[in-house]
Amino acid sequence: MGTRPLELLHLFGDLNNISGIGPKTINNLKNISIEKPRDFLFTLPFSVLDRVPVKSVRGIKSSQIVTVEVLVKSHKIGRTRTSAYRINVLDAEVSFQLVFFNA
Repeated sequence: MGTRPLELLHLFGDLNNISGIGPKTINNLKNISIEKPRDFLFTLPFSVLDRVPVKSVRGIKSSQIVTVEVLVKSHKIGRTRTSAYRINVLDAEVSFQLVFFNA
């Protein structure tokens, strides 16, 4: 058997040689059986988020994640820090309210 080409050596090295990956991340990656950089190539995604924009929120399921362009009509900041921040918006068909807690 011959030796590996130099171009492939980094795929079989240590994860801590990758910039931005520290000991905590290495431990988390080992929990999902990623021990070498080459393991990233063989780890397939198990889910996906569809972020294709829609024109309106009308007709979507309540648990569905969507991206929609809106026009902000008004907003109201709560009186206290713990109260909700409410924003009235309008998409292509419907007006609705966005509510942010602890914002």
